[in-house]
Amino acid sequence: MSRSRRSSVPRLFRPIEVAEQLLLEAREQIVAESHHPNLLDNLDAAEEIFVLNGRLDRLHRIAEYRPLAMLARGDHASAVANSLATYSNTSLPVTTRLRAGMTVLLALGTSDDRKAAASHILGYAQMADRLELDEAALCIHAALARCRISVVLAEAGLPTVSSSAIGPHPTRTFESVRRVADDLVQDLDQKARKLGTVELSDPMVPLTLAYLRCIATRSLDVGLVFAQARLACGLNHPTTALIFEGHAHLFRGDYDRAGTVLRAAVEQAKSGAVLHLQASAHFHLAQALARQGNTDKAWSHVVAYCDILHVKLSRFVLRMTSIVHQTSDRDAQLESSPALEPAVARKVQSEPPYLRRARRFIESNLRQDLSIEMIVDASGVSRRSLELAFRTFRDTGPIAYLRQTRLKRAHKLLTSTELSISKIREEVGYRNASMFSRDFRSHFGYPPLAARRNARLTSE
Repeated sequence: MSRSRRSSVPRLFRPIEVAEQLLLEAREQIVAESHHPNLLDNLDAAEEIFVLNGRLDRLHRIAEYRPLAMLARGDHASAVANSLATYSNTSLPVTTRLRAGMTVLLALGTSDDRKAAASHILGYAQMADRLELDEAALCIHAALARCRISVVLAEAGLPTVSSSAIGPHPTRTFESVRRVADDLVQDLDQKARKLGTVELSDPMVPLTLAYLRCIATRSLDVGLVFAQARLACGLNHPTTALIFEGHAHLFRGDYDRAGTVLRAAVEQAKSGAVLHLQASAHFHLAQALARQGNTDKAWSHVVAYCDILHVKLSRFVLRMTSIVHQTSDRDAQLESSPALEPAVARKVQSEPPYLRRARRFIESNLRQDLSIEMIVDASGVSRRSLELAFRTFRDTGPIAYLRQTRLKRAHKLLTSTELSISKIREEVGYRNASMFSRDFRSHFGYPPLAARRNARLTSE
């Protein structure tokens, strides 16, 4: 019975029209940045239908969407692995490879490997320069422009998530950042005029131009520019638009306005269930609050960023102390904080599909009394194979992963809702109150009630 949950599409009735509809819905969710919990399952179902019907040409879009859907769930390791696998597949069109590969750049903010980041950007740029200019190529050039400005902003001491590993000590002036932004605007404008496209199907191009123009030209009204960009992009990518606008205000030094916009970005990302954008908004909001002198609130957003992305306060995150001006005592305290989740193993290999099925089955059925047999049945492989995959890719076992997932969900409900502790305990599948309290304290270092109390204090 559990296997029937793998897909929302019945196995005995899978016409090609169903797959096309699933693909259309996936695109709508991605551009609207409002992801349904079944997005990955629906992509898998569409892929299966296309393969069974011999429509391999339709798999390109799925290859582009899947890593983005994984990022939205906060699963950076799987997103990077799938992104790199698609980028390395020379049988695919170059535009498909580049679009999927861009996901790696969105995830590199959790890494200290500056050489890897620079290498990816250079490699993508060289491939993009060889493309015949069309709308898809213009969108790729816009994405590369965002990567370039992120790097120079980080070099000027205003890091973004995708280039935060560049380092906290400024090596570039804001004036030089403006010159780079102006060059990028002129290059994109020239390509757009050459293409002669009046309306682009990808809304990220007008948003990119708005962002770059606000950085390049001091006299522009940031709010007005982004209001116009939102109209041009049909109100798509709402969270990304807010993050870009907030970061433009940060660059201008308008920290009050930046804080207001970025708080809205956090809420927008929450409502759309897009974790990587929520993390990005927390990251930038920490900078705005720190520059206002509100270091305690700033640090709470750093911790939220780490918690969402399962990042430890390693060398990369400790660099954030230069942004929030924390003391060495606070660094040491947070370094050992049990509230931070262990880092997900970053492996080049892609997670096998049966491991993804098992994880999704667990995450979708937390309220149920799940057994190892039920999880194994949902995966479709032997218990030994599944346990080995969990150890290899998740550094844990299936039952331990189930317990960790339940506790993380409980922590989220405690800090973001007013549900009673007993109700939350039932929601995540704990039947015994004392066992729930014991496991929660063991995992986070404090009891459930303290988690709620700390969240209320942070929000005040």
